[in-house]
Amino acid sequence: MIPKPKAILFDMDDTLLEFSASTERCWVTVCDRFAPECDGVSSQQLLDAINGYRNWYWGDPDRHRRGRLGLKEARIEIVTGALHQLGLRNPELAEQVAQGYIASRAEALSLFPETIEVLERLRALEIRLVLVTNGEAKHQRGSVDRFGLATHFDHVLIEGELGFGKPEERIYLHAVSLLGCQPSEEWMVGDNLEWEVVVPQRLGMRA
Repeated sequence: MIPKPKAILFDMDDTLLEFSASTERCWVTVCDRFAPECDGVSSQQLLDAINGYRNWYWGDPDRHRRGRLGLKEARIEIVTGALHQLGLRNPELAEQVAQGYIASRAEALSLFPETIEVLERLRALEIRLVLVTNGEAKHQRGSVDRFGLATHFDHVLIEGELGFGKPEERIYLHAVSLLGCQPSEEWMVGDNLEWEVVVPQRLGMRA
């Protein structure tokens, strides 16, 4: 039998919130909308260029950290780079495309259907809960507030508010210190193997 944990740490995006599933759909919508303004570039060509550039952009750990702490600027940079590859140098259009995508993603963001039920059941079992999420403070705090998540957690830890985040060990050690538990008494639930499983396991948590 696995003993009941004293505390469970939860990631937010793609764990509690359906975050990535709408990515491609939103880019398709935005490319369909703005391709007519791209001087003979088709919607598919624009989409391919953006996908290629964003895969390159997010593939580097340093860019990833910089980008997730400034999503608007990152998305403008991605669209700008994609347009340059297509021979287009139009900063105003790049910002419009990026802003269109940001608005589309915000509209598509939603809780997984079981999220609140799971959190309520865990609270009923007197398990302490901590939300641990990466990203810029304003954006992530906005998601927490929009979906009323703070009421279900003892602590909400946001990378942009703390100045550090996953996969650094100290975000997990910070949670341990706040809870007054041993790592062996805590679980971590997330969708990223490297950040939310490997590191917590190394510290002695079940993940």
